[in-house]
Amino acid sequence: MNRRMLVDTSMLFVFLLLLDYRYVHNFGHEMLALVFTALFLLHTIWNARWYRALFRGRWPKQRIVMTGIDLLLLFLFLDVMLTGLSFSHTMPIFNIHPPLLVHRLHRIFGFLMLFVMGLHLGIHWQGIWAKMKRAMHIPNTAPVSFLSHASALILAAAGVYSSFLYALGSRLLLLPVRSLARPPTTLFLFLACHLSIVILYTVIGYYGWKWASRR
Repeated sequence: MNRRMLVDTSMLFVFLLLLDYRYVHNFGHEMLALVFTALFLLHTIWNARWYRALFRGRWPKQRIVMTGIDLLLLFLFLDVMLTGLSFSHTMPIFNIHPPLLVHRLHRIFGFLMLFVMGLHLGIHWQGIWAKMKRAMHIPNTAPVSFLSHASALILAAAGVYSSFLYALGSRLLLLPVRSLARPPTTLFLFLACHLSIVILYTVIGYYGWKWASRR
């Protein structure tokens, strides 16, 4: 469990580092992409049972939604990896010059991964949080539950602010980004803001999943 938590946490932060060339530049971006791919494959291997169970059992609505989000994340990862390899400077595997559309799709899929990764964490958060509490010996008490919910909502509010601060809607739609949407930040602030965006969609996924499960 500790190894899985380490790999999954590392995968999240490596992905956040990939998002802005201002800090890692092209070579760092491509090297971090290799690290992220290795971590993603390790995560997939440790969850191979999920793939084997895809064609077994019944398919209620909850399972369809959960599987759909998980497969969408896998689809986005494969698209980001393949489009990135097609115009890689450090690893010119395909040695081709793809059209501008491929570059744009690489960027769009990358930002979509930011959102879908949060939803993926949200629908699985109940199990993740239970394992984290056992691993870190966190007591299952009412104050702890209240603090965790309150902290999640505060961080989700920070995610809303960060989404507007970085104009993620415009970036996703490839619209011109105003200079005000390019805040001068440190790497730490960049990571913190984008982590809050992931947490925002984790909160949406978690509470949305709880609401849907009760219907």
